[in-house]
Amino acid sequence: MRELSNLKSLNLAVNEGLTIAPNILSRLSLLEELCLGNSFHEWKMEGQSSEEDKAGSSRKVVACLSEVASLSALNLTTLEIRISNIKCLSAINIPFHWEKLTRFVIMLGRGVGRHEYTCNTNVLFFGVSIPQFFNREMIYLLERAENLKFTECSGCKYILSVGATGFNNLRHLSVSKCDDIDEYILSSTTTFVVDEAKEVPQIAFNHLEKLDLCGLPKLKAICSSHGSLLLRSGGGGGGGGCFNNLRFLYLCGCSSLISIIPSDLLAKLPNLEVLDVMDCRGAIEVFNSKGLEQGQKSTMSRLKQLKLVNLPSLRTIWEGVVSPSSLMNVEYIRLSSSRLKILFPLAMAQRLQQLKELEITFCEEMVEIMSMDEGNENRVQGISSSSSTLHYFNPASTYINNNPSSSSSSSSSSSSLLRPTPIFGNLRALFVYFCDSLKHILPMSLAQGLLQLEILTIKFCSNLEEIIVNDHDCDDDIEEKKTIFPRLRYLRLVELPNLSMMSKGVLLCRHDYYYYWPSLETLKVLRCSNLKRLPVNLEMATKLRKIEVDEEWFNGLEWPDHDDDHHRTDEDNKQFQLQHLRERGVKSVFLLPLNAGQITLQQEHDILVLFFAKEAVRSMEMMRMTKVHVVFG
Repeated sequence: MRELSNLKSLNLAVNEGLTIAPNILSRLSLLEELCLGNSFHEWKMEGQSSEEDKAGSSRKVVACLSEVASLSALNLTTLEIRISNIKCLSAINIPFHWEKLTRFVIMLGRGVGRHEYTCNTNVLFFGVSIPQFFNREMIYLLERAENLKFTECSGCKYILSVGATGFNNLRHLSVSKCDDIDEYILSSTTTFVVDEAKEVPQIAFNHLEKLDLCGLPKLKAICSSHGSLLLRSGGGGGGGGCFNNLRFLYLCGCSSLISIIPSDLLAKLPNLEVLDVMDCRGAIEVFNSKGLEQGQKSTMSRLKQLKLVNLPSLRTIWEGVVSPSSLMNVEYIRLSSSRLKILFPLAMAQRLQQLKELEITFCEEMVEIMSMDEGNENRVQGISSSSSTLHYFNPASTYINNNPSSSSSSSSSSSSLLRPTPIFGNLRALFVYFCDSLKHILPMSLAQGLLQLEILTIKFCSNLEEIIVNDHDCDDDIEEKKTIFPRLRYLRLVELPNLSMMSKGVLLCRHDYYYYWPSLETLKVLRCSNLKRLPVNLEMATKLRKIEVDEEWFNGLEWPDHDDDHHRTDEDNKQFQLQHLRERGVKSVFLLPLNAGQITLQQEHDILVLFFAKEAVRSMEMMRMTKVHVVFG
């Protein structure tokens, strides 16, 4: 290799056990790209002689990091390197010229694994003890980093206090299983010390786009509530304030967090788009807007995705005032393993006008998806629980927890703020699994507004009695028929032993008053033994092409307008009904054994394990799992 003096690109990545002898790299003076990721990493300490190195260990004589540093002063622009001994980087006498590098990945510690990096400048710490004081070269490296990651490290608090320029180039920050992170990631009471002499507390992370915090059981808040200097918000949409450009926030295994986004942080996240919270077992609320000034109440207006998984202490999603623009762009919500009894109070549901997909799983104590009983709040918003369809109203402010705003101007102008879009008017898909306390899914007044719903899947809800509960009075004088879920294409009902019909209340009125899912294409009904009729009107469902049901259940169905069924044998009756379905355009009918696909309690537990394995892909503990058995798909 010494003879390759004209070499411009050298890639020796993923060569475990590779050794680089001294005085080889330094000869490659024209080198522009050097990639040693997950390869040679046991660099010789600067100043240590070869004899000392050989006497002190059984290792071979190896290159010193100063050889790479010398290349950075010449033509080197791209560097990927792994350094197992962090002291090597602090001891270099020949300085790195980081300003000439346009791309670099610096892995410090004994971490393994090769990743794709979306940032140009990356510094990754794996299982190392970070010193309290770095030399200027290391400080400059950290300040240039766009992606900074700490995994199983100690001493992170020395770096995360505030650097000389406040990490204002940083775009991605990940902190995982670092035990010395106590109460806060950021605190205004600490500063980073440069050369043990200069302290510069400045606004930090004002270009940060992604923050990932995992396995920090002592963490009580992302920022100190007294950190006003660090948290002041810049004007407009630019990068003038801490977290002003944060778009993605992931929290996992932070069991001491009580409020995920407290009021002192809520207004400082104007551009947040994705919030994923998992296994934060002490959290009682997600958002808290109490104490915000009137001009600060337009919060979370750009949020698009909200995932809340395994939060057993959760009491409410939003505590305090929900401004008219809050949550207005949320498209996806997933709630799993929570003890919430009501998912959406009415005031919150009114904001979710762009919601397209809602998934609720393993919420065994939930009794309602959306509360229709808001007391005086209904009067303030001009909503009557007996109205035929719930519409969106845009009051100046509304409290969630039965604390209605007392603004007279809001109530007097409510009629002018009425919009024609029903609540959840853009919902495309609804999934409900393992919610044993639910007796119904939706009230009729809300169901009539789900004009875009295409997928409805309900599984393993043992006490569910009906899909839609009729919440308004019968009116025999109304001539216009109402269509329920006019765009529904897929309906799946699995393991619902108490489900008896789509809506009990409708039968008390005129049964032909409602059209049910006229666009239905696929129907799946398994182990719904109490359901006596096919949950679709074949006269209306002219697009139905596929049916998958239990054979025994299908044979015992009650069919309308077939009074002579009792004169046929069971087999003849089955063939007659199948022929009837084919005549209606149904192309495929799958009749399954009664227990096909049925799961045991142990298998249900395995499903839950699999579910969390998928959700915790960023968790190191889950990543160490070698095998997860899929028992049900």
